[in-house]
Amino acid sequence: MVVVAAVRDRVDPLLHDRPIREPTEGQEEYLSTLAREVGLVVDAPRTLREGSAWIDFLLATRTAAVLSEMKPNRGDIVDKIRGSSRGENGSRHVISSIRDDGLVYFRGGNGYCGWVSSLRMIARVATPEAIAAVANNPWQARWVH
Repeated sequence: MVVVAAVRDRVDPLLHDRPIREPTEGQEEYLSTLAREVGLVVDAPRTLREGSAWIDFLLATRTAAVLSEMKPNRGDIVDKIRGSSRGENGSRHVISSIRDDGLVYFRGGNGYCGWVSSLRMIARVATPEAIAAVANNPWQARWVH
């Protein structure tokens, strides 16, 4: 990802006669935060495209690590702990399916989902803890037995 970004940054000005954009402050801050979270040292990006490539790489690295550690399964109960555009952080969900890239879909439809790195495991499928975790929500409770 990063190597491709660097090559494109060198070739694009020759082909398209447009300047290379510098990384933004926000991008550099986010990159630094992600690098610390993942435990890697990343040099400051020289361009916007390079910074974006590093962010994509670090997000994929974080997702892979969380998938490996959490090992989520269909029917597990999770809390969404960050990144909710619907203001539902901390809400309980039953996992419906998990994409290979770490995007987790929840029961109830409408495409509601969250990245595995934004979730906290509450209980594994069909355990007493899972049943208790959604006992107050009949819609979700029917999926954990």
